[in-house]
Amino acid sequence: MSVTVKEFKAAIGIILISLFCFTNGLHDYLYGGETFAIVTLFLGILLLLWVQPFAIRITYHILWVFLLILIMLVNNQDNAHYGSFVFNTVFYVALWLMYCVMCFNDAWHRIFLKMLVLFGMFHAACTWLFYFLPSLYTGKIAPLFPETMKSLLEQYENGWMPGLTPSYSTNGIYLGVTACAVVSILIVTTQRKKVDVLAAILIISALLITGKRAQTLALAAGFLVLYYVYNNNEKQKRIYRIILIGILVVVGLFVAAKFVPSLMNVITRFERETAAGDVTVGRMARFLEAWNLFKENPMWGIGWNGSLYYFEQV
Repeated sequence: MSVTVKEFKAAIGIILISLFCFTNGLHDYLYGGETFAIVTLFLGILLLLWVQPFAIRITYHILWVFLLILIMLVNNQDNAHYGSFVFNTVFYVALWLMYCVMCFNDAWHRIFLKMLVLFGMFHAACTWLFYFLPSLYTGKIAPLFPETMKSLLEQYENGWMPGLTPSYSTNGIYLGVTACAVVSILIVTTQRKKVDVLAAILIISALLITGKRAQTLALAAGFLVLYYVYNNNEKQKRIYRIILIGILVVVGLFVAAKFVPSLMNVITRFERETAAGDVTVGRMARFLEAWNLFKENPMWGIGWNGSLYYFEQV
């Protein structure tokens, strides 16, 4: 097997970007500080831009992207709050500009999918390892995140596995996104590899023990849409296959839960919050307040990320 210089540059760029994105809360340990982390991120972006012609085609969706960037920059509440151009703004603008250049070229997709699966397997393995070794997690891992350590220990005590991240929500996002990737690979691949099947089982099971409901429902919805659309040439069979897959997944989950009860975390959380009278855990009140805020500022809003600081006040 031979690898071209162009492919090598693209691979290094994807690795650097993925490493940055999938190590939230660990940048001080990996890079020695957020400044060096950002430098590494931009190095990865530049490597990707280097391997293809720099050309932006003005299409409708590119115009929408520039509108989004404009909205982010005008009345940005992060910048106003901290009195400077903050990292989050730089990060988002940089990635959207990278998208404008790269969205017309799919050469990097294959490498990126592999990185997603690899990081998903890594975080899934950490999630399961710390699940079975509570002393390791409470004594060594949680202290790596001093700002959220108290919350992490509470989440772990409730059985919601944060893994190697500063929050079980972050872990749920990592596992949810990478689960979508590996499930997509299984759907569109005719000759499925055992490693892909094992990766899917590992990542999805780890997602279930995080207890994150939104990411789990999003994964299920994503599977249904992709499977239904991809099998458009078999209109009758696809419905029966979806039903069969659903039955097999439910039966398999209930059997596995006999040995690892935490696999039912998502369902038990729904049951618990429903019994408490608010399945949204207070989110509905925030939704209603946000809607009222929108009606007061329907045209220009309150600035990018303004809701964060608004809800801190109220």
